[in-house]
Amino acid sequence: MVRGAKGLTLIELLVVLLLMALSAALVAPRLGRLLPPEKRGFVSELQTLLEEARRKAILSGRVHLLVIDPGRREIFLAEEENSEVKKKLPIPETLEIKGLGLCRRGDRRMIIFYPNGLSSGGEIELNFTDTNERYLLKIAGLLPYVERVGPPEADTYPDRP
Repeated sequence: MVRGAKGLTLIELLVVLLLMALSAALVAPRLGRLLPPEKRGFVSELQTLLEEARRKAILSGRVHLLVIDPGRREIFLAEEENSEVKKKLPIPETLEIKGLGLCRRGDRRMIIFYPNGLSSGGEIELNFTDTNERYLLKIAGLLPYVERVGPPEADTYPDRP
């Protein structure tokens, strides 16, 4: 660095960016713990159901579906499309759920988990109408994770047929 010059060197800038990235990586997993207990229960159960769907697909070697059925106000796990329901999760009355980028069958939205560990992916937006809190559950790659967001933007992910 030239004497008297003001500013940062590239190395100094990279060190600062590295520290910021490490801080974000340490803080992000704890964001899910900041949810209120009653909401944390539902979000946690939904995340567990997503992880279970992926695990069952891998272990059984068969496709598994996580289906959001707004008519029955429930989310359920099933092995392949027309098989029996393995597990159900009722949707609380104060919760609106929107599937973004999910597969669609009628008014149902679903995530398909394949035996190789991959999924059809997408996002599940949870809007608690009593407190106007919104959460976003992203399903991509090998593990789902929960990300808290503010008011959502317009639908940027069209539903897949």
